[in-house]
Amino acid sequence: VTNGTTTTTKQRRRRRRPVMYTFFEWIPPRNRGTQMSDTADKALIAEWKSAWKAAGWDPRVLTLDDAKKHPQYDDYAPKLNSIPMLGVDGLGGNVVYNQLCFLRWLAMAAVGGGYMCDYDVFPVSRAPQHSNYLSPPYDGNFTVYCKIKYSRNAGIPCLLSGRAEEWTRMAYRLVENGLKNAGSGESMWSDMLALIDMRNENAYRINDAVLEGQDVLLQHGWTPQDCNITAHKKAIHFSHEAMRLGYLNPGETAEDRPDIIRRFL
Repeated sequence: VTNGTTTTTKQRRRRRRPVMYTFFEWIPPRNRGTQMSDTADKALIAEWKSAWKAAGWDPRVLTLDDAKKHPQYDDYAPKLNSIPMLGVDGLGGNVVYNQLCFLRWLAMAAVGGGYMCDYDVFPVSRAPQHSNYLSPPYDGNFTVYCKIKYSRNAGIPCLLSGRAEEWTRMAYRLVENGLKNAGSGESMWSDMLALIDMRNENAYRINDAVLEGQDVLLQHGWTPQDCNITAHKKAIHFSHEAMRLGYLNPGETAEDRPDIIRRFL
């Protein structure tokens, strides 16, 4: 029974779960550049929710409406029009998609900060049960958990954490970086490229805790000996690149990511 002063055990347990956010705003598939259909996206988000919930988290999906709640949205959003986002083909078919990738940082600030990952990032370990994990670590200082292999602390924005003001700070740092590169002749600049470009600016800290998906998509299948691959890692990023470099069954493509991930998990 629940009344004004009493909550059920289930509700209390849910409230203690750390929240893992992701961001998704529907745009036509042709404007995404992700090689994913609506059906595949919905299936992937459903798998993402199920996996993070099973790992002890409270998974939630943010949208553009969340970004618009940020008090600096009207100042921030127009700046994106001055950042080159024409894509490698120079046609700009996925400009809106790339602008949304910047706006998700504001969405995270608007909801109070915390953890966010791409919806193709899946957990390999359970959330620690101690209460300190309910807030971002390192005093909420901005942390990137995906490191480019063999790089010197170049981060990929696939799993991130920080307190709200840190998300706002990083959102503006990324835009400033994009505007700086607008006159450099680049035809394409993204939040990912900006984050990589900022690697030597002490803008964020790196915690190398995410494994690249191709490292677990093995032709011989998964064996107990392969469990060492995921040791000390928190999650796996089943990115577009992982679909290209990892082993897939004959005929499988990025469109099949929900089935590929489900098979691994």
